[in-house]
Amino acid sequence: MDSYTTSYTAGVGEGRLFSTQLAALAKRVGLPKPEFRGKPLPHVVGQPPRWQIETMIRGCTVTPETPDEVYTKIYPNWSTGVEMAMHGALSRLCNEYRTTIPQETFYQYGRRTMEGVPILRTISKEKVNSCKHQLSELECHIIRMEDLMEDEMKDHDKTRAAYKQMWLIAIDKAERIDTMEDTILNMGNHIAEQEAEKKKMEAQLEKRDAHIFALQAQSAFFAGQRTPPPPAQGSTHAAST
Repeated sequence: MDSYTTSYTAGVGEGRLFSTQLAALAKRVGLPKPEFRGKPLPHVVGQPPRWQIETMIRGCTVTPETPDEVYTKIYPNWSTGVEMAMHGALSRLCNEYRTTIPQETFYQYGRRTMEGVPILRTISKEKVNSCKHQLSELECHIIRMEDLMEDEMKDHDKTRAAYKQMWLIAIDKAERIDTMEDTILNMGNHIAEQEAEKKKMEAQLEKRDAHIFALQAQSAFFAGQRTPPPPAQGSTHAAST
């Protein structure tokens, strides 16, 4: 699945968390509104869905020009994921344009680099309990939680995939065992058929030997000889040959 199925532009349409603030910040620094595209990832039945969301922070088109920033992350679903992606875009723009935006308005969103690395503000001991410092630490914690969530989703998916592979192997082994059992059963039936055929042939041989003995007795009677002894049980075939 390569094509994205859902899209959203900050500040447009339905209200979402961080949407208005992100659109206002982009306008303040002279950037187009950030855009987001999402698509559900393939998953097996019973496994929680996963969404891949692409964030596009378009660069400045006037001097000095800046490049577009495009990156993707994995989220549990579209609704929550796009709001998390917008918060991430806010933090990136707050850091990228930290010298030009009013700090009293946008400082509460924390800061992170375009690569997603959190920025912990350097603050003197006297201000270590300030709101800005606490929000900076909160941003670091949010990023750690986002990374942990993504890693756990990937590990969960790998575990499910490995379990499915083991299950398929077990099913294949069970099918092969069933095939072997059917083969053994068929061999047993074939052996039983051969045994029955063997007994049938033995009965026919005994009947033939008895007929030969009767002919011999009749021939001896007419020739004036005494009647020959009957063939021994189980050896009639050997005597007749």
